[in-house]
Amino acid sequence: LWRLYSRDKFGFSIQRKLWLSLGQNYPKLWDKIGWRTSTDEFVRFPGGFTWELSAPVGHLPLSNQLRGVRVISAIFAHPAWQP
Repeated sequence: LWRLYSRDKFGFSIQRKLWLSLGQNYPKLWDKIGWRTSTDEFVRFPGGFTWELSAPVGHLPLSNQLRGVRVISAIFAHPAWQP
């Protein structure tokens, strides 16, 4: 539904595709999707995020990175992605 209603701008599949294209490098992903500032700090919820289609590709949906990348890693490694 994220992809459908955002015209292929948002969704976990979009984030995963970007992550793979960036060599599975999370810091590069955070920069690409606008989750980190130019001073390498994470943007703050809710005001730091863009809640409209003008956001960078992959900006939404959000996942909590305060405790590392375990949740998003589990999503990106889920068996559903396998052919």
